[in-house]
This record gives sequence, C-alpha cells and structure tokens, in this order.
Amino acid sequence: MFIALLILFTLLNISDAAFRYENRTLTCQTDNGVDKCVLTAPDSKLQNLNLEINCRREPADEKNSQSKKMRLACPIRCPKDYEVHVLNKIPSSNRKCTKYYTYGKYQAENEWYIWMLEPCISTISTHCRYPEEVLTFSV
Repeated sequence: MFIALLILFTLLNISDAAFRYENRTLTCQTDNGVDKCVLTAPDSKLQNLNLEINCRREPADEKNSQSKKMRLACPIRCPKDYEVHVLNKIPSSNRKCTKYYTYGKYQAENEWYIWMLEPCISTISTHCRYPEEVLTFSV
C-alpha cells in the first residue's frame, strides 16, 4: 500500500511539474461609498502583466439583475483558460467573510474575477496555475 501511494505521489508531482503557480492578492476597502482595490502578484513571471485594475459594482444575484444587493467584482489577471485555485481570506479569522456567501470567484470577459459582498470587503488571496511556458498575459 505504501509503495502504491509513493508511486501515485511521484506521478502527481511529475504531472504538475509542467505548471507554475502565481500568487494574486486582492486588497479592497470602501471609504464613504468609494471602493479602492489593489492587486499584487509578487511572484509573477508574466512580462506584460498590468496590475492596474478596474473593479465594478454589479448585482449580487447573477440571475436577477434587479437585485438590490451589489457585490464588488475585480479582475485578478488570470486568463479564464487557466485555473484559479483556493481563495483565502486574510486574516483567516475574519468572521465577516464566508466563502460562497460573501466572497467567491467567477469567469467573465476572458479572465477570472474575485467578488466580495458587504460586509466582506477585505483581502482575498489565490493563485493562478499556468503552463510553465506561458510568459505573457493575454485575454
């Protein structure tokens, strides 16, 4: 059994070797009704990655555009053809933030977005999974 697990672990590591993970951290705050967000990508190898982002307010209920609840949605500069993995709130003890209810992710306009819903306007981190050979950002 141990040998089978060791072989499986080795194969998983080999298959993952052709990919790299790049961190993204989105920090947002709302002051007097004005949203301010900053995107960082400290370990990015992408040559033309523009971290200037335009966040937007949109209906929280995607199926009902008349919804009164509005969420804040920001692009995180990960093309939608690639994967975005685990979202983490910072600090992890922030009780105002509950995954899937007050923050999450979705794909639109050829890239990934992180969304936040009051009262969880906060800091969310994630990472993009790129094929190792991808070195330019394009959407």
